[in-house]
Amino acid sequence: MEQPKSVGIGRFEAELFDVELPLGLKVQSVHITGESVQISHPPFKLVAPNPAKVRIVVLEAAITEMLANNTSLGLKKIQVRLADGRVHVDAAITILVELSLTAVCTLRVVDESKIYIDIESVKAHGVGIKQLVTSRLETLNPVLDAKMLPIPAKLHRLEIGDRKLTAWGEVSPPE
Repeated sequence: MEQPKSVGIGRFEAELFDVELPLGLKVQSVHITGESVQISHPPFKLVAPNPAKVRIVVLEAAITEMLANNTSLGLKKIQVRLADGRVHVDAAITILVELSLTAVCTLRVVDESKIYIDIESVKAHGVGIKQLVTSRLETLNPVLDAKMLPIPAKLHRLEIGDRKLTAWGEVSPPE
């Protein structure tokens, strides 16, 4: 039987690109940095005294694509803008007639892994149809679940702006 071998790593960085999640969202990048890792094999085992840091980036184009591909929402002509800490959605919805609507949303972390969308306001030709749009958009929650990433993460902070969503958190090796 082969004797276990062990390697110590002082610092490491890993970056994953174009990560397609089962919920239909494409994550542009997952950047992981850590320190003081011990890797041994066989069997493969990774030990770290502290969690690694993770940064997850989702572009507004990926959110637009996810909304467009979700036909149950009934939205068309979708444009998403990530700015000023909010998600701005311009779209058309048909309720007897086609109405243009604008929704302003915020995002929040739930259970350290899920990102949920919350509707602040919805306007369609000056008419408030918040309840209808809210009920449809709530079917998207969670927008992102970090447990579905190749390396499950705990999320602590979100930033929305400059045409992207950035989430920060930590990852630990599986036990």
